[in-house]
Amino acid sequence: MKTVLGYFKTYYREEFRWPVFLAVLLFLTGTTWLFYTQKPVAALIGGGAAGSFRFFGNLLVFGVSFAVPLLIYAAAGLHRDKLRSPGFLLMAAVALLVFCFRVFFYWERPMAEYFSGDSHTSYWQNCLTNVTSAFLLVVPVFVFWLCTDRKTQPFYGISAGRVNWKPFVIFLAIMLPLILFAAHQPDFRAQYPKAAISLKRGGLPADDMGHALFFEGCYGLDFIATEFFFRGFLVIGLAKFLGRSAILPAAVFYTFIHFGKPLGETISSFAGGLALGIIAYETKSVKSGLILHLGIAWMIEAVMLMHNGAGLF
Repeated sequence: MKTVLGYFKTYYREEFRWPVFLAVLLFLTGTTWLFYTQKPVAALIGGGAAGSFRFFGNLLVFGVSFAVPLLIYAAAGLHRDKLRSPGFLLMAAVALLVFCFRVFFYWERPMAEYFSGDSHTSYWQNCLTNVTSAFLLVVPVFVFWLCTDRKTQPFYGISAGRVNWKPFVIFLAIMLPLILFAAHQPDFRAQYPKAAISLKRGGLPADDMGHALFFEGCYGLDFIATEFFFRGFLVIGLAKFLGRSAILPAAVFYTFIHFGKPLGETISSFAGGLALGIIAYETKSVKSGLILHLGIAWMIEAVMLMHNGAGLF
């Protein structure tokens, strides 16, 4: 735990600047308020958008989320030359295009209908969404790495070092009371547990553990891909241009992808994105983030299943 706390102290000492963080927090506060109160804004990246409008709407919103923190850094006189470099601009453009296409991709239903024979289509569509999302994030990033960074660094976030599990087990234990509290909130209960909702919509029995566990495996793949993209590609990959300053824009971008989820989850995602970004930067690995991200996701699923099914909490 002392080592992880040391990472945060180093970030505060080397990177933290009040004007920059205050400006970013004001930006996040304003955009969060707009999304959760103004339906036209929410439609840009929500289910209300369709077709090519959905792709370009996402490109606009996520582009703003990533660009504004960088512009704030530039206004503070930081990284101006790096932000104009062709290598940085190419990597940032690839990141936005890859992520927006991943969100835009909506062909899972016909794929599910084809493979399932119109049996439990909704369930298989949800599973395919997680699998295809992981594929569409990781494969293009891997191809980019092969073409640009293969000779200078390992695939973003992949390292051979061992992970000290103790601090992350402690953190997950700290998170448990917060998850138990969230289990009683109406907006949280409306979206979790994902497995039970998917089984119900797919016309499958609520106690079908085989399909539930298969869904959870697919669900986990999406979190793995998200960790590789945000902490591997955007933090570790862009660190060659921005150093520790790559962490903040990635955290803001990461917050934006939570818009539409329960408000408390969206707010906490910024702190989570910062923390995971700091750990990834210092360790040059996404392993710790994977432990935390998957641990929290599956803890939420387990708690909500027990809360809704057995009424234990």
